Amino acid sequence: MTDSPTAIDPPQSDRSRWTALYVLCAGVLMIVLDATIVNVALPSIQDDLGFSRSNLAWVVCASPSASSWDSARG
Repeated sequence: MTDSPTAIDPPQSDRSRWTALYVLCAGVLMIVLDATIVNVALPSIQDDLGFSRSNLAWVVCASPSASSWDSARG
């Protein structure tokens, strides 16, 4: 009777899957928080910088792009 390596693999595999799920959920939470912060700050950005509504659309689109670039760089 030998121990099969497959009997050991499923718990580790499940642990890896749960860890990956937690990391993905944390990433989604950060994206949502970032978008919320930008949307709350839009009136101040418009007043302080004198942006029009079309310029604010660029701010909304550029902010997640800048955040993801910064995260990717490490």
